[in-house]
Amino acid sequence: MPKIKISPLSINQAFQGRRFLTKNAEKYIRDVCLQLPKREMIKGWIELRLIFYVKNFGGRDVDNMCKIVQDCLTKKKYYEDDRKIARLIAEKKKSKIEGFDFYIKNYK
Repeated sequence: MPKIKISPLSINQAFQGRRFLTKNAEKYIRDVCLQLPKREMIKGWIELRLIFYVKNFGGRDVDNMCKIVQDCLTKKKYYEDDRKIARLIAEKKKSKIEGFDFYIKNYK
């Protein structure tokens, strides 16, 4: 069961070939950040694991969903910057309820 129950947004939907976020992406980031609980920032190099729950398993590239979620986690100050991600593990699972889970820990 996903912790964040908002359908994942792909990087294609977020930018649509532009250098700036679409209105849809800005709304998505706001909505996700509202659902994310406050927590202490992890400093230094990190490992980030993302699990996406999607209805249409074959219709989405897992890597396209990662960037916008990374931006949400950075904005919420879960870690210093997405440049500090030393290891990224991403997977997608078929689910009736769309959303995502994430796990962050120091990278050693």
